Amino acid sequence: MTTRGKIVLTILLLGVVGFGVFRWWDKIAPQTRPQNQSVDVAKVKQDIDKVKGAAADIPLLIGTNAATLVERSGIPPVSGTSDYTKSAKDGKLIVQFPINVWPGWAPIIVANAGLEPNDQSVFFKKHGFYVRLAVVDDPVKARDLFASGQSHILWGTLDMIALFAPELVKDSRTVPVVCQQIDWSSGGDGVVARGDIHSINDFRAHNGKRRKVVLAQNSPSHYLIMSLLVDAGIDPGDIDFKWAADAPAAAKIFVQDSSFDAFVGWSPDIYNITDKMKGSRLVVTTGTANHLIADVWAVRNDFYHDHPEIVSGLVQGIFEGIDMVRKDPKTAARALATAFSLKEEDCVAMVGKDGGVAEGDAHLTNYRENAKFFLDPFNPANFDVVWNSASTIYKALGTIGAPYRWPRSKPPPSCLPWPRLTKKCAIFRSPPLSPMRSPR
Repeated sequence: MTTRGKIVLTILLLGVVGFGVFRWWDKIAPQTRPQNQSVDVAKVKQDIDKVKGAAADIPLLIGTNAATLVERSGIPPVSGTSDYTKSAKDGKLIVQFPINVWPGWAPIIVANAGLEPNDQSVFFKKHGFYVRLAVVDDPVKARDLFASGQSHILWGTLDMIALFAPELVKDSRTVPVVCQQIDWSSGGDGVVARGDIHSINDFRAHNGKRRKVVLAQNSPSHYLIMSLLVDAGIDPGDIDFKWAADAPAAAKIFVQDSSFDAFVGWSPDIYNITDKMKGSRLVVTTGTANHLIADVWAVRNDFYHDHPEIVSGLVQGIFEGIDMVRKDPKTAARALATAFSLKEEDCVAMVGKDGGVAEGDAHLTNYRENAKFFLDPFNPANFDVVWNSASTIYKALGTIGAPYRWPRSKPPPSCLPWPRLTKKCAIFRSPPLSPMRSPR
């Protein structure tokens, strides 16, 4: 090839290479970013806070439902009604007694020597029957187990029983006979918030925006927040409520989604979250709003009429359990941790060093306090006051129609589990079983 040919070929090759470099430069050259790039600071900060919240190592209650929102609903109709189960062990009846994750149930767990029916139980050794405890956190599920006869007992706060009563009394078998107060919530229920909310008064709309709150509907949390808002003169309709299936789910949703201003729940979640999540705080607990949430248990009306001696044994055994908890709070906390799969140190705080007298999340109520709650008409926080307050609030919200009013007829003498209450057996206000039970 001549010199001129070589020059022409070189020029052609350089041209092809140059064109290729130009054509695919964005593929072969390193990517660069502008030295100064604008970002949405507020959005980035919100996303970071959300990640921090979701990733925080916060031990929360497991619960029995998924941590997702559910639709707001009234009280659903009772799902099935039936005679109660008559399961037995060694010829002795087994009382089916659901409970929720709550320190107020420490006395019955201790008295029963655990959750399962066993020969070490106070109820078996002294009263001749067995008790099976099952954890059921969902209030509506607990109600339906009660109505269908799969459980003999309905756990709950008195406001919750008032909420469910209009449905349950449609069948005389399932009228809830409230037998005993277990405790007053004393710091175990509360409202946790973030941002600029420091008191209940701060739940008023801010800059035209409603506060967003998540909680379990038809639960003690529901009654607590409604009572606090009404007491502060705030219309609950001015709050953007979102609903979870149970309190543990509400806590998880609050942790995972920073768009929520607050949640309502109970121990240990309300304390674990405020201890570990920066910017969150306890706005109010039942430590100050005490004598508002009363934990009780009710028995099916048909079971009560068939087995008054067992009802009496349950009351007496639970009172003995209260004495056991107060005598040895550490053992009670250990039993609670085993039953609920919680950390023992959390349960020590929940039970309190004095076993639920002045410390802990629940003040366990003894014989004298029960008598005052059920029988003292001058007690400003007695059965009637709590029942009527809850019924009024839920009726105003449209959750229930006409509240159920307890009949004042004198119950049969066989109802008496407490000998000293023979003249005033107002604790059992159960109507007699009707010969014609209402159909379902």
